[in-house]
Amino acid sequence: MSLKVIVFLAVLLVAGVALLFWERDPSPAEALSQMKQQVERSIARSEAELYAPAAATAVRDSFAALESLFQAQKGRLPFLRNWSQVRAGLGRMEGLLRQMELAAKQGKEALRASLQEAIAAGRAEADGVEAEIATAPRSKDSRGVLLRLRTALQEVRARIDKAQAALDAGQFISAREEIDGARASLATLRQEVQEAKERARELGMGSPTRSPAVLVVDVSEGRFTLLGSGRSILRTGPCATGSGETVHGSGGRTWTFDTPQGLRRVHHKAPRPIWYKPDWAYIEAGLSVPPAGAPERWERGMLGAYALDIGGGYLVHGSPYAVVAGERSTHGCVRLAAADLEVVYQTLQIGDVVLLR
Repeated sequence: MSLKVIVFLAVLLVAGVALLFWERDPSPAEALSQMKQQVERSIARSEAELYAPAAATAVRDSFAALESLFQAQKGRLPFLRNWSQVRAGLGRMEGLLRQMELAAKQGKEALRASLQEAIAAGRAEADGVEAEIATAPRSKDSRGVLLRLRTALQEVRARIDKAQAALDAGQFISAREEIDGARASLATLRQEVQEAKERARELGMGSPTRSPAVLVVDVSEGRFTLLGSGRSILRTGPCATGSGETVHGSGGRTWTFDTPQGLRRVHHKAPRPIWYKPDWAYIEAGLSVPPAGAPERWERGMLGAYALDIGGGYLVHGSPYAVVAGERSTHGCVRLAAADLEVVYQTLQIGDVVLLR
C-alpha cells in the first residue's frame, strides 16, 4: 500500500473521529445562558422576591433543575447527546416566568389594597381618639393632659399622612412602618384617654348615663364618620362641604362659603325642615332681594328630610341633589345623602359632638 493511500485513510479516520466528537448543536448552551439572564431580569423587574417570593423561588428551582439536565447531557459523548428534554424545559420556563410575573403583580396590588385599608382604619381610629378627647370631662387638672393628648394626636395624624404619601409613591415598606407605628401610638393614646376619664370619675366627674355619639367630618376629604358607643364606627360615607366661593352684596357686604373647622355640638334637630333663603341666595342667583320675612323666602325640600343645627348658622342637612365624596358645593353647611342623614339624625342627640376637621 502506497504512502499516499495510507495518509488518505488516516485523514479519513481522524475526520470521522472528529465528527463523532464535534458539538453539532451549540444552541442549547446559548439558549440556557440567555434564559438565565431572562430569569434574573424578570425577577428584578416584577419585584417577585418582594411580592411573590414563593413564585420566584419556584422559578429559580426549576431553572436549577434545567441546568442539571443540561449538565447531564453535556457529560455524554456528543453523538449520544439528546437535547429534547432541555428544549422542553426552556419552553416550560417561559410559562413559569409569566405565572411569576402575574403573581407578583397580584401580590403588589393586594399589598397596596391592604395598606390603603390600614391607613383608612388608622384615620378612623384617630377620629375615635379625637372624639374621646372631645367628650372627656373637663377639670382644672385635666386640661394639661388633654392638651398634651391633642398634640400627640396631631403628630399621629401627620404620620398617617406620611404613610399615605409613601404608599402613593410606591414605597410600601416605608408606608407599612409608618402606619403600623401610627396605629400603635393610637392604641397608647386611647389608653391614656381612658385613664384620664377614670381619674375624672374618681374625682366625682362622672360620665353621662348615655355614651354620646360623635359625628366627625373631614372637611377637606368630603367624608363623614359617625361614631357610637365605644367609638365604634356606625356609619361612614361621602358629604359635601363649603365651596369656598365669595358672594358680594350691596353696601360692601360679602359672604364666603367655607365650612368651619373645630368642635361643635348639636343645638337643635328638626324633621322636614324649611329653608329660610338669606339675602346671598338671591344675589347669587341674580335676583332682587325681597324684604325680610317675605313669604317667598321660605322654601321646603331644599334641606332634605332632616336638619341638625350645629351653631353659627351651620347645619348638617340633606338635599334634593346627589352627594359626591369631596364635593365642595355648599354654602358652609355639611350636606349628606338621604340614607346617611337619616342614620345621623336618629343617632345624634342634643348636645352630642360634631367634630369638623
